Amino acid sequence: MNKYIYDNCELIKVSDFDKISFTSTEDSIIIQVLKLSNEKNKFDKLIFNEIDLDLEYDLSAYLKDENSCKSIKEITEELEECFVNFMDSSDERIFKIFNKIEKIATPIDPLSFANLLI
Repeated sequence: MNKYIYDNCELIKVSDFDKISFTSTEDSIIIQVLKLSNEKNKFDKLIFNEIDLDLEYDLSAYLKDENSCKSIKEITEELEECFVNFMDSSDERIFKIFNKIEKIATPIDPLSFANLLI
């Protein structure tokens, strides 16, 4: 089954990549994806292709939010864990990255949620 990352602009097919890694900078998450393939050219010679792509997402708005209680490192680690679970699950096909980041960076406080219901 094909899997995709959706970043509120485009769908990026990630099920074809051989290596996906998560890193962070001071205020951004970088998802590095790598696709390796061996193909034959028109002369029947084996050629090695490498597609390397960095998907960088600025999280400064989430880090400056007063409701955010996590560092960029914590957000990156939790996002990577969510992504691994997503890739292993058979029912989800689209990883909506900013929905996940928002849930990780600004979790709902049960007490404030209870106050909304009163």
